[in-house]
Amino acid sequence: MATVTSREKEVLQWLSLGFSTKEIAHRMGISFHTVESHRKNLRFKFAAKNSTELIMKAMKLPILSPYLNSGIPSQGGTKYIANDL
Repeated sequence: MATVTSREKEVLQWLSLGFSTKEIAHRMGISFHTVESHRKNLRFKFAAKNSTELIMKAMKLPILSPYLNSGIPSQGGTKYIANDL
């Protein structure tokens, strides 16, 4: 089973709030290509065809729900199992 790293979780949270790869890279202080790599890894781990499907599957886990209302992704924290859907 694949786990979601804290950085992947942060990217996922920004994606769920509607931010683009470029915006996420700027906010996280990492390169565009690093964000793309995290997105690719997340789609693989969640067996998602696109970002919409990725977010829908992630919402079934407690990985996103506490942060959607605040609009501010947390950093660090728990690793989640992507296959526990």
